[in-house]
Amino acid sequence: MTLGEFIRAAAGLKELKRAGWIEKLSMTDGESVADHSFGAAITAMVLSDAMGLDSERAVKMALLHDIAESEIGDITPDSMPHDKKEKLESEAFLRIASMLPEGMRAEYVSVWDEFCAGKTPEARIVAQADKIDMALQAVTYERAGRASRAGASVFVDAASMSIKDEAAGTLLSDIASRRKGGDGVDDGGGGGGGENRTPTA
Repeated sequence: MTLGEFIRAAAGLKELKRAGWIEKLSMTDGESVADHSFGAAITAMVLSDAMGLDSERAVKMALLHDIAESEIGDITPDSMPHDKKEKLESEAFLRIASMLPEGMRAEYVSVWDEFCAGKTPEARIVAQADKIDMALQAVTYERAGRASRAGASVFVDAASMSIKDEAAGTLLSDIASRRKGGDGVDDGGGGGGGENRTPTA
């Protein structure tokens, strides 16, 4: 196996459209999974630095968290039982990670396992960054006239339910305040880490 094979697998996310926009908004020309992974990674970096967390690990986690989709596609929570989805994703991730040299493979699998467990501060903030980027994209589509207010609200409200940390809540409130009409969201709420089942794009 080679590093090139791993990179080519990751690059496949550039061609994979986010399924939530298709299923909920009938938008076939929306963002790619790679677009979202970049947004989630930037958000995770900013939040983890603001909170004094290990931003290098958080960014790795954000970049890796959807890489299994290059093999199995983007499966939304509504389309498959959570346990089955989690199993498919983990199996796919391990196959992709097997392309790497042993030391790198062990590190990336550790990062993946940490995200899936959702217990560490870094895993928690990446899970929230994932939802915040989703909300930002929904607001972007709404402001551009590509999504109705009701359609965008499905994603913004789902993101709000996932917020646990104050910094994440403040960022999401700022994003939501840019909506047409300026409605914000609560800066707290329920939700979990990597296992969160709130709607996703």
